[in-house]
Amino acid sequence: MVENRFERTLDKETEFAKNAEGVRLDEIVVGEKFRISTKNTEYILEHREDGFYLSGNKNYCPTPRKVQIAGSTWRGSAIMLGFIGIGMALEISSIQGYDISGDRILTSRIQNIEKIKE
Repeated sequence: MVENRFERTLDKETEFAKNAEGVRLDEIVVGEKFRISTKNTEYILEHREDGFYLSGNKNYCPTPRKVQIAGSTWRGSAIMLGFIGIGMALEISSIQGYDISGDRILTSRIQNIEKIKE
């Protein structure tokens, strides 16, 4: 029997989740900004008094727009709610001024997350 080293199982995903590098949304205080670099785009995430604002994508958010971020996924149905994880895709559930009609937007894989010091 040949072992499939690339097989994705719930156990493997759970183990990865325990060791995932990233930032929890509920730990970002008002006024903090983060640079989120994905394979294709560099985003700026800012926590304001009334929620989170995202900019950087020329189609969805070329300027800061209020967003609802569900969390991060491995581009499947498993999601880490309220978490932005390196190696994962950011899942955005709504963007102010942009109709995604109950769908979701997934970024390319996150390569780096850094707090912006101002």
